[in-house]
Amino acid sequence: MGELNIPKIEATLPIYHGTDEDELEKGVGHYAGSVLSGEKDNSVLSRHRDKIFRDLGEVGKGDFLIAETEAGTFTYKVRKVRIVDADDRTVIVPKPKAALTVTTCYPFSYIVVHRIGCRFIEFGNR
Repeated sequence: MGELNIPKIEATLPIYHGTDEDELEKGVGHYAGSVLSGEKDNSVLSRHRDKIFRDLGEVGKGDFLIAETEAGTFTYKVRKVRIVDADDRTVIVPKPKAALTVTTCYPFSYIVVHRIGCRFIEFGNR
């Protein structure tokens, strides 16, 4: 359905519909209960904490992320990074503006205890 580009960690990954194991093994999964990038509300993307998303810990407030889809190219600026419990769904709630949330498991080096939720807000279109 598109590509996710994270310039800070020099990563470009394919985006797939769904967050089942198959999608997460191939690339970034788009949470089915969320809107598509660029639409008003919260678009949620997830991936396993493999090598590429392990580097997501280097991404912080003020960094950029670019989602390219059939609907266009959308640039987001990191507003907040949070570490939440694995069952905490507060990072995937609806938003009043176009927003993007990217999640992966945390800590990056061993068995899952928490998920890291990186919340992005739309900065503008390219």
